[in-house]
Amino acid sequence: MQIYLVHLKASPTSNSEEFGVVGGAYVHSFVTAESLSDAATKAVEYVMGRLWVITEQTTALLMTDDRIDNLDESDLAAFSRAHSDGMCSYFVAWPLEDRADDTVELRSLRDSDKTHKTSQ
Repeated sequence: MQIYLVHLKASPTSNSEEFGVVGGAYVHSFVTAESLSDAATKAVEYVMGRLWVITEQTTALLMTDDRIDNLDESDLAAFSRAHSDGMCSYFVAWPLEDRADDTVELRSLRDSDKTHKTSQ
C-alpha cells in the first residue's frame, strides 16, 4: 500500500454541523490505499460521511519521495498520521460570503474526529 494525496472542493449540506458556518472548503486527504482510484474513493466517502457534498476533485497523486520532501510542516504531520492511521484529512474553509482576505481552517475539537482511521 502507498500514500496518496487527494484534494477535493466541497460544501456542507444542510444536515452538516458546518452548514451556515462556512461556505465550503478545500479538503486535503492523505490516504493509504492500493491505488489512486481507491484513495480518491476513500477520501470522497470520508467527506460525504461528514455530510458534505463534493463539488470538484482537484488533485489526486501518489506521494513520491520528492513530493514528501516538499511538504510543509502541517502536511508532513498529516502524511505521517496517514502512514500510521490509514488516512488523515483536513478542511481549509472559506466564509459564507465571498471575501478575498479571509480563510478559516476547520479542526475538530473532539478526539474521535481528529483523524479518520481506516482498517488496514
